[in-house]
Parts: sequence; structure tokens; C-alpha cells
Amino acid sequence: MALFRCAVSTALSVAVSIAIPLALALAAVAYVGALLEIVEQLGGPPSHVYTTSQGSTQAGLQLGAAVLGLDIDVVGINPMTPANEAYMPATAIHALMAEGARILGYEDVILGPVTNLVDYVGPAYGLASDGSREAIRLAARTEGLLVDPVYSGKGLAGLIDHIRSGRLGAGDEVVFVHTGGLPALFADVGGVR
Repeated sequence: MALFRCAVSTALSVAVSIAIPLALALAAVAYVGALLEIVEQLGGPPSHVYTTSQGSTQAGLQLGAAVLGLDIDVVGINPMTPANEAYMPATAIHALMAEGARILGYEDVILGPVTNLVDYVGPAYGLASDGSREAIRLAARTEGLLVDPVYSGKGLAGLIDHIRSGRLGAGDEVVFVHTGGLPALFADVGGVR
């Protein structure tokens, strides 16, 4: 894995010499490193990784699993629907994975299907949903974890729903990748009490 970590570091170090359109692919490459760190810290791969993602985060996590030959179900919870101009469909996320693989020198890696769900958006991108508000309260009360209502809160709402619905069980080892957005929590204080 040390050689692989070196390849990720080398790819990121050349970012300044690569055109701006590759920024999303380079962000995906960075999340390959994040998956490697998750696996190292756990002492092995989790069964599932959940994250709120519009593209690069999920692409990198999923690419990392593919390059390392790990059977990890990466689930992206998208905070926006196709109606939003910044929405990235699963085909575009797959293309980001392919570009990240090319940057890392792993063009021949088999890239699996992308699961990126829009079921937890709520009223719109940038607006809290009932599910994200509930997820905020639950995570804060039980774990001392703070998530925002419009981004990571929606991903956590999806994860909670998958647990409650039985899609995930007691035998699953699940990692939730919290990607930030905390300032929005304070902008929505009245909605999460």
C-alpha cells in the first residue's frame, strides 16, 4: 500500500500543472487516499462507505476500492436532484472514476456501477429536509457528532434510513464519510432544536 500511497501523492503534486477541468478528477484522486486511510485505520475494509456526494468524493472512494481490489459498497447520497445545474449523474461520476484511474496509471482497473441516490434531498438543494434535521438531532444527542442540514445531514439521513429499513444489518461494518458543511448548521439553528 505504500507504493499506492506514493502514486496518490505524486498525482496530487502535479495538480498545479494540470488544466482546471481536471480539478474534479484530482479531487477524486484525493479521496482514493482517503479510502486507503480508512482501510488502514480499520485494519481492513468496511463492508459499506456512505457519503454525501455530488461526484468527486464518491468517485474517489469507489475508485480506491476498485484499485485496491476491495469489495466495498460505496453509496453516495446526493444533496441535489437532476433539476440543479450542478447535478452530476452516475455516468459522470463513473467518468470521474475513469479519469482518476488514468491519472494514477490504473486505466485497466474494472470500475463497478455507481450508486448515487437523490431520495434524501427534501425540498431542494441548500434547504434542510425533515430527515436531515432528524439526523442532526440523533447524531448530536447520541454521538456528539455535528452535521449540517443541507449537505452531510442529508447523507446521514440516508444512512439512518438504510439501517431502519433493513438494507444495512448488524453484521455490516459501515463508515460514514463526513465532508463538512458545518457552518450551515448555525444558519439553520431554528430548524434543528
